[in-house]
Amino acid sequence: IKGVQLLDLLTGRYDVVTTNPPYMGGWSMGDGLLTSVKELFPKASNDLYACFIQRCTELTRISGITSMITQQTFMFTSRYFDMRVQLLSSVRIRTLAHLGAHAFEDISGEKVNTVMFAVQKSGTPEALGTYIDLTDLPGKASILRETAADPEVGRAPRFLVAQSQFRSVSSWPIAYW
Repeated sequence: IKGVQLLDLLTGRYDVVTTNPPYMGGWSMGDGLLTSVKELFPKASNDLYACFIQRCTELTRISGITSMITQQTFMFTSRYFDMRVQLLSSVRIRTLAHLGAHAFEDISGEKVNTVMFAVQKSGTPEALGTYIDLTDLPGKASILRETAADPEVGRAPRFLVAQSQFRSVSSWPIAYW
């Protein structure tokens, strides 16, 4: 019964998909998982979180929204180029809050650099998205709340960018600044 319920969940289409997917690089995956990930998500197989980005955007209905908090590596790293091309060709970034390191109080150090984003499965790449840079700011949560409540008063640098501009650089980095 649980298998049928999971299958029902994974074959549906949703207006909103929100998650904080697991982080696991290919080097940490067992042979079975790695083989499946490479087969099902060849453009996102470098890390399990990237597979979740791809799959969740696939599960979202046209005009629906996918929202996640993930590692930031997919935004810039060359090994995610094919994934970025696919992502930027299929969804429109509505909002992206670049958190960087120290986004979570219980995780110390520079190891986990994160980004929070909401993408819509429609729209034009010429539409402006809102990008908020919190990477060098302490107290990220309160500053993000301030900026969301009143963007003109918020202390975080804010950028309005059409994602089509990312294509002007050969590796299509999500370089909003």
